[in-house]
Amino acid sequence: MSHNRKLRGALLGVALTALTFSTGCVSAKRVTASTANNDSVKFVYVQKSLFRTDQGIIKCDADAQGKLSNCREMTVSFEGEE
Repeated sequence: MSHNRKLRGALLGVALTALTFSTGCVSAKRVTASTANNDSVKFVYVQKSLFRTDQGIIKCDADAQGKLSNCREMTVSFEGEE
């Protein structure tokens, strides 16, 4: 591998790292609890980023076979949040 290719690879790695940190290093939403009834499912989630932790609820419609559709975040305020 030539010196130029190694340098370009290193610069690309630095650029991707900078881009990751500039976007807040957001992780995937991790489900901490769930509940279901005949036609819907609700998931409580936590999502951590570099400087904060978000949490919320996602509600999905469920059919008789358990297939989820129309998933959306619900507007909620957890006790202790400002």
